[in-house]
Order: sequence, then C-alpha cells, then structure tokens
Amino acid sequence: MTKKKPAGLGKRAKNDLASLQKSGDKDEDIPLWAVFEGLTLGEFGAFYGCLSRDVKSSIIGDLGMPTNCDAESLLLSIIYALKDLRNSIAHNAIVVDVRFKTGKVSAGIGRLLKSQAEIDYVNFADITDYVILVVYLLSLMGVSKTERKRVLADYESILDRYKLELPPAIFGALVRTETAKKLKQTRVFVTRN
Repeated sequence: MTKKKPAGLGKRAKNDLASLQKSGDKDEDIPLWAVFEGLTLGEFGAFYGCLSRDVKSSIIGDLGMPTNCDAESLLLSIIYALKDLRNSIAHNAIVVDVRFKTGKVSAGIGRLLKSQAEIDYVNFADITDYVILVVYLLSLMGVSKTERKRVLADYESILDRYKLELPPAIFGALVRTETAKKLKQTRVFVTRN
C-alpha cells in the first residue's frame, strides 16, 4: 500500500514535502504538527472555519476569549486579518499604511477590543490597530507583561523615530491623531492583565 502525500498543502509546504515523504516511505504516520507546519495562515483559517462549533468553542475557552459574543467567528476574522499582515511582512512589503489588507476587517474585532481591553476606535485603518490586536492575543496566550510592554515600547520607538524623520504632513497621514490615546489604553490593559 502506497501512502499518499497530504492533499491541500500550501506552496510553502512543497519544500517540506520531502521530509513528509520520508515518513510516508517508511510507512509511518505523518504527525499532525508536521501537516500544520506546511499550512499557510490562510489555509489554517480555512481549516479552523471547517471545525465543528464544539471544537471552536473549546478553542475559544482555551484562549480565554469571551463567550458573550460570537467569539468563534471573531477568531476566524482575526486569523484572516493577521494573514494579510503576515504575508505583507513575509514579502517585505509596506505595512505602515495597511495597504496589505485584502478585505474589510470585521468591526466585531474592534468591538471585542473595546469590551475586553477598553481600547477605543480600533477599526484597522492604520497599523497601530494590528499592534494592539497582537498585544491582546499575546495576553490571551499568557505572554508576560514584560514581553507585551516591550512590544508596545518597540512600536512607540518606531513612531517616535518617524515623527523626527518624516515631514509633519506625511507623519500625520500615516499616524492617526487617536494613536497616542489607543497606545495609552493598551498600556493600561497590559498593566491590568
């Protein structure tokens, strides 16, 4: 009996197929983690979207996301929002003006961040909102306050450098007026959680 290669793996995974094939040639089962190593974030989102509601609810519970909203759908929206950011970074594309978005980011994510982290005006019109989302997710995953504060401080250092180096009109076009308030609210959230 010949083992088939896993179907539906992403382009990036084709390089990994040789190692997966070795498992198949030895008539060994391919570990689930190896399959996930070969998935793109978009494929992972599609996989998550196909899970049963019970499994999604279990994931939401493990993450500690609220149950008073459609967190299962929101997590899928978060995965796809981060997919666009990740792809842009991976291809060394410009991210500061969020031109990488392939579609509208769910307004529910902004409402989630407002209700859970008390951060206003998150609408993914600028990169700050993605940084805030990442910090929120890091808190759900139990990353230390020190690490989350470092992420924020590093981002604020970049903004400070932009403010010094860019003409005011360009800086103002890239960094919205509510950015300082949102970052302050995020620091408060990190301190509390």
